Amino acid sequence: RNTFIYLDPPYFKKGAMLYLNAYKVADHKNLANLLNNNSKRHWVLTYDWIKQILALYPDRFRRRLDLKYRVRDSHKVRNAREVMILSDSVANIVS
Repeated sequence: RNTFIYLDPPYFKKGAMLYLNAYKVADHKNLANLLNNNSKRHWVLTYDWIKQILALYPDRFRRRLDLKYRVRDSHKVRNAREVMILSDSVANIVS
């Protein structure tokens, strides 16, 4: 009851290029099923902003995050769009 979980799973779109152990589509779906079935728990999830991910969490509170970042040893600033998805219990606290 007093546990808060923050999840930042491998990206959906570029996961295979970025991670040695990237998720497969089934892994993303399994995580969504687990979290959606536990929406009364306290959790926050961040992901890449992509329609396949948004479709997995249609009933959860979502907020788009427009971010700027730099890759190590590079001066070039890049833009990224992510989504923050909240469980119902967390959404009730912040909204």
